[in-house]
Amino acid sequence: NKRKFGEAVKHARERSSVMLAETTRVQQVLHHPTFKSNPIAAITNHLRATLPPAPEPPKVPKGGQAKKPKKKKKKGGKAGGQGEAMMAEDA
Repeated sequence: NKRKFGEAVKHARERSSVMLAETTRVQQVLHHPTFKSNPIAAITNHLRATLPPAPEPPKVPKGGQAKKPKKKKKKGGKAGGQGEAMMAEDA
């Protein structure tokens, strides 16, 4: 039964097993020749190989700014707006 990455660890025995595996993994990384020579490049290369590609940013029209979505107006206007107008007509 292989543990999935990111799953919660519920029992002490499982926690110690995960800790041992992760300690071994960190030691392997620290002793890797690429990591020793240039840690930032090694991490960057690892992330490029493992993470999905970033989503493309929204396209900006030639005007220079992206259009903002229009807000929907509420029906009925402001509270008391029509009622006040009707009261003024009645008076």
